[in-house]
Amino acid sequence: MANEITKPIILDETGKDIAQAIRELSGGGGGSVIITLTKGESVRQVDNKTFLAMCESGLFTSDDLGTMASIPNLINGQTMRIRLIGLNHDVLSNTDLGELEPNGVKAKTTWQFYDMPFQKVNLGLPYEEEKTGHVRSSQPSDVSIDDCAEVTVTTDAPSNMHGYTSAVGLLNAMQEIFNSLPNWLKNAIKTVRKDCFISELSANGYNYENFDSTGTLIAMESDRYGSCINAKLFCLSATEIGIIPNPQETFNAFPYKIQDGNGDDVMLEGTKYEYFNETYPYTSEPENDKRRPCKYNDQDWDYWLRSPYLLEGGSWGSCNGSGYVGNDGTDGNGGVAPAFCI
Repeated sequence: MANEITKPIILDETGKDIAQAIRELSGGGGGSVIITLTKGESVRQVDNKTFLAMCESGLFTSDDLGTMASIPNLINGQTMRIRLIGLNHDVLSNTDLGELEPNGVKAKTTWQFYDMPFQKVNLGLPYEEEKTGHVRSSQPSDVSIDDCAEVTVTTDAPSNMHGYTSAVGLLNAMQEIFNSLPNWLKNAIKTVRKDCFISELSANGYNYENFDSTGTLIAMESDRYGSCINAKLFCLSATEIGIIPNPQETFNAFPYKIQDGNGDDVMLEGTKYEYFNETYPYTSEPENDKRRPCKYNDQDWDYWLRSPYLLEGGSWGSCNGSGYVGNDGTDGNGGVAPAFCI
């Protein structure tokens, strides 16, 4: 007996049973997570496998826009709500044709975090030396750059001149949120192309104007020169949440659209999601139909957009708890309400 060797008991030598148990504990098993879908008076419950199938097979319709999906254990064990804001809207990155606007196969659904994962995020933009110049945004190529908006960058606040791709604090928050999601959801989220506006964009050494903006390069060369990203989680732009230029204002506060060299309109930061109302910047939504606000700890809270403020170098676009879209200082903190596609 002293020399007897006892073989370990292995319930499943292939490890399949153990792996399945781990998946179920982490919310990765098909049917292990119960999601509550709410739209108006309608409430129903589905498991996560059914929810994903509904998204990917196109079962959601325009009547379902605004549907809240309450998901348990979404981030750090917390139940959080996401809302349906778009259908067949965003182009899958691996199918995009690389044109001035996204063109390819579209994801079936786009959702936005209604409950914000983070309350205070700094944009993480760089500081720059003081400089002043004019930025072409919506003005076509036959308009003199001197007749476009004048912008000053100071050393007092981080600079917004290099756009969303330079907001490393915001982009890091997107990555951390994605990392925290359960595997069943991470595996379902699609990578999509999102367009950005960059006020000062270096393009192969060309220097048409003191600031070669995205608008300049589209108007002069019909090329975006890298002013877009491929992302799983992304902040919404001012245009995407329904902001349009105010015809009574001389210059656009946020990027909207411009004509390329052929005279065709090109959207600078995407198009409005079907769910949102359309208003001017600094205009409150209808009191009985506010669609933009999101929550942090069940309170309306400001959140950052993807859009730089075009009229000064030290401000960035944000949406507040009243659905009012304006600008906040680039040295401040704001919530994040990312969107993603399934």
